[in-house]
Amino acid sequence: MSAGRCGYTDPKRQEALDVEEKSYRVTNFIISMREGMHNLAVAAGLHSPTEFIELMLSIKM
Repeated sequence: MSAGRCGYTDPKRQEALDVEEKSYRVTNFIISMREGMHNLAVAAGLHSPTEFIELMLSIKM
């Protein structure tokens, strides 16, 4: 790839980009991340990951 060209303008890379597949992969990543955050919250004794912020704000340093 020459200077000044990014993956979006490189014809070979652009052909290989499958937007539909990437959308499924991003969706799976987000679902897995949310599940992981929920598991962390439960392990910390919280009901929801949103409680992490409340917990962090209540801690004074």
